[in-house]
Amino acid sequence: MFVKAFRVKSNSALRGSESRKLRTDISTAFPKLSAEQLSCLLPGKRELAVLRVIDHHRQILTVYLVAGEPAFFVSSGRIVPTVYTLWKVPDLLPTLTTWPPVLTRLAGGADLMLPGVVIPPGGLPVLKPNELCSVHLVENRAPVAVGVTLMSSENMLAVSMRGRGVNILHTMSDHLWASGPKSSPPLLPLVEPEQPIATSDEEVCGANDEAGICVVENGEGGAMATSLEEQSEGDWYEDERLKKPGCKEEDQESEVQQEEDHHEIKEEVENQGEEESGEAVDSMTQEQHDWLLLQCCLHTLKSRIGPEDLPLAVATFYGNYIIPSCPKDTKVDIKRSSYKKLSRFMSSLQRRGLLQVKEITRGVQTITSVAWTHPEIVSFSKPKGVGSSDSVSARVKDMPAQTSECNYQTPEIFPLFVVPVCLQPLFACANIKKGAVLSRVEVREVITRYVKENDLVDRSNQSLVCVDPVLCDCLLDKEERPNCTSLRWDMLFSRCMKRLNVCHKVVFPGRKEEIRKGAVVPIEVTVARRGGNKKVTLVRNLELFGVDLEAFGRLLQRRAQASITSNLVPGQRSLSQLQVQGNQVALLSTLLVAILTQVLAAFAEPTNAARLQEARESACGDTCKMLQLVLPVAIVIQQQVIQNYGFSNDGEGVLKFTKVVRSHEAHDPEIAAMAAKLKSTFLPPLTLPTHNGTAGNS
Repeated sequence: MFVKAFRVKSNSALRGSESRKLRTDISTAFPKLSAEQLSCLLPGKRELAVLRVIDHHRQILTVYLVAGEPAFFVSSGRIVPTVYTLWKVPDLLPTLTTWPPVLTRLAGGADLMLPGVVIPPGGLPVLKPNELCSVHLVENRAPVAVGVTLMSSENMLAVSMRGRGVNILHTMSDHLWASGPKSSPPLLPLVEPEQPIATSDEEVCGANDEAGICVVENGEGGAMATSLEEQSEGDWYEDERLKKPGCKEEDQESEVQQEEDHHEIKEEVENQGEEESGEAVDSMTQEQHDWLLLQCCLHTLKSRIGPEDLPLAVATFYGNYIIPSCPKDTKVDIKRSSYKKLSRFMSSLQRRGLLQVKEITRGVQTITSVAWTHPEIVSFSKPKGVGSSDSVSARVKDMPAQTSECNYQTPEIFPLFVVPVCLQPLFACANIKKGAVLSRVEVREVITRYVKENDLVDRSNQSLVCVDPVLCDCLLDKEERPNCTSLRWDMLFSRCMKRLNVCHKVVFPGRKEEIRKGAVVPIEVTVARRGGNKKVTLVRNLELFGVDLEAFGRLLQRRAQASITSNLVPGQRSLSQLQVQGNQVALLSTLLVAILTQVLAAFAEPTNAARLQEARESACGDTCKMLQLVLPVAIVIQQQVIQNYGFSNDGEGVLKFTKVVRSHEAHDPEIAAMAAKLKSTFLPPLTLPTHNGTAGNS
């Protein structure tokens, strides 16, 4: 429905009566929606608007917006929620599960085919024909598509899961989704369906065998384990908090027994138990508050924040990280501890060497660095149920899934070429027409195939290719045609590449690939003057790489400690730019210095130093062997450091990091000195022999 672009016919705000009618219609259409959820989806204080749009079939559709975000649309007379709404209330519609590659098909306008449906251990949900349902991917309960069922769930199994199952109306990455904030789906854990229809294992297994579907079972066909959603963030501390000082072993055992009984009683008694636990928190001693405060802080430093979160305001560190890390039935209170003030507690952490606190802005204390290699942080062990990785990069698993900053995934960009009219005779041998999109490798294969099929290789010199009339018309200029009889292979390829039109393919995880005209437009960071001597930093082209401007702006504001605004790029209505107060280009240089410092420290570690020395000895001073033996070891060591800063954990990530460092060496002496020191640690001064190439006729 929204696969192709639509045209907005009208855009107007909802009046009070229309807003009340919309609430009534939504509550009637979705009886499972509670009053709290309805208030969350349609808050009264936010602006509600209605769009009248015309799709590519020239049908007039109604779309309801909440604060500029598409929330519902009307299809065939009924209200349909968008993926933005379903991410807030994922259980609003019955849902089917499919594989990630299927999403690209759905985004292209295809219906959900039953062979692509993954049957969960509990069976399919109860579905009726012509009923709204959502589609989510395996390992993530956040819906990515909405549609209408074409048959009931019983009929799906009766036809052995073959044929069309759901008529897709709206998907993530379509034009309706693109009219909103373009955010990625949150990471939601899977839960067991409430009403499975599978009545016998034989029926389901038979249907799956015929359809070629693999059903993952748990144990002897039992249900899945308790949902991760049932474990709050503070539950990681449930066992650790029983070891508070001043508690005897008998008291600890009795508290454990009370905890087990507490989870089995009814809801009324649970509320009473929460009140009693609140009184228990008030009765905690000062030493217990100190102990709890330190443990929550260590958990935060180890699992919840990383180098990219710094600098971090102390108030944000306490309110957004330490307090949510507290156990469910307890409450951390700085005033009840011996520190009394947050500044004193941070000073004690600084004296212990855990972190560094500075006053970057007047009156605002900020955490500038954290000693993640400190013994107290390294030795801090998380009980069962917490993320298994001790790396700082694993903090994403503990943070809220709704944050767009954690959900951003780097797109893959591939340079491509389009065949123009002037080169069509050359590519006709491979049945490639004008406008075809090819990669560099495919272009070389076509040229090589043409040369070999027409026997154009010079027999006296294999590095030359004889020019026939087709190559002459396609690759040579008018003044070259009378005298040029042959070309070198590299000149043949380069001339062809220059005459091809340039484009590139952008592939975002879970979205339909995009072919964009022209070369890749880089992210621009420039400094401009405003109002005399006032400087601002402008960041452009972030949207082309799928970066959420709002989330990136919050991150940049925290880093730069400066005000940030977003406005349209002059002359381009579809692109926006971020304007940061002050000259913030130095932020990148500061970050590069920090990364290079950690890379040098990694090279100096005894284990890595021994590996490098062993590789040098094996090379025996030979330049080629140095590149073959020492360089791979150095690349692996760098990967372990730079992956925590957003670079990919492969050779491509190291190459990108090297390019960034080289771009700053010319105007930053400190980075140039550190880069030279880094090279000297694993490679001696190299003197490559000069290569005298022979030129062909031109």
